[in-house]
Amino acid sequence: MVLDCHVVLAANEHYGRYCAATIHSVCRNYSNPSKLFVHVLTSGFERRTADMISRAAHEHGSRAFIHLIDLARVASLPTPGHISADAYFRLLAPDALPDVDRFIYLDSDAVACDDISPLHKVCLDGAPVAGVVHRTSSLAEEFQKRFGLAHTPKYMNAGVLVVDAAVWREESSTTRIIEWMQADGHRLASSTQDAINHLFLNRAKELPLRWNVEARHFLDAFYGMPIDDEMALAILHPAIIHYTGATKPWMFESFVPQRETYLAHLDAVLLANGAEPLRRSRMIRNRIAVALGAVRVRLEKLKRFVGR
Repeated sequence: MVLDCHVVLAANEHYGRYCAATIHSVCRNYSNPSKLFVHVLTSGFERRTADMISRAAHEHGSRAFIHLIDLARVASLPTPGHISADAYFRLLAPDALPDVDRFIYLDSDAVACDDISPLHKVCLDGAPVAGVVHRTSSLAEEFQKRFGLAHTPKYMNAGVLVVDAAVWREESSTTRIIEWMQADGHRLASSTQDAINHLFLNRAKELPLRWNVEARHFLDAFYGMPIDDEMALAILHPAIIHYTGATKPWMFESFVPQRETYLAHLDAVLLANGAEPLRRSRMIRNRIAVALGAVRVRLEKLKRFVGR
């Protein structure tokens, strides 16, 4: 029997078209799209944006639902950097969807490159959430120092999560997270990501890396930086690419690894809704800059090797 799969995203009007691109990638690759239900939590969309989101799912035989959430519920929480208040809606999803016992949460700066149905079926072994642990970054060590933890934890990226919503509700996790964030907001560096990692410390299930491959990892591999076997395989066969950080693939003059993978879905969404595709800029210059950067990295490695 094929089970229904629920996917949750959170976005405001500014992120609406990018959310639609993520939905387009998920539905296009899903093995049984009629069993796929997409839920978008938002403080509000313009009509054309709501239509764009609905069409991104419906054209592949899936269904999209838009849930209006009152911003007052998260008004007391900090919004550092490029984080919007709507990003906190992921914390409200289990309560906003009381009839959904499990869902996949996706950030609106991620793109599916493969069928995500295996992710929906993954055994959580009683864990309330599952996610991919950050690689080649200092986030875990920084998290340990900020919150005075005795040991460096496995620190998940919260942009792709499998959530046992029933357990989440039973444990009143939304209330507990919001209260904790209000008390420790001055120590938060990654907003909800810190909060989710703190609440479910040592209880989260680790997912294989291919379910949340950060775009920067492709650049690491190109530059010849050390990567393990799992990362090498994930880069070759990513299931989900996540464009983490403040520089996004839709920005006018940005270079982001695997940018075209994302923009293919964004262009499809824009064209389907009668809008112009995104303008590319300085593509050749950016690629030359990256290639020169790779040469510099390799020369530095060679100098260190010769100097031994």
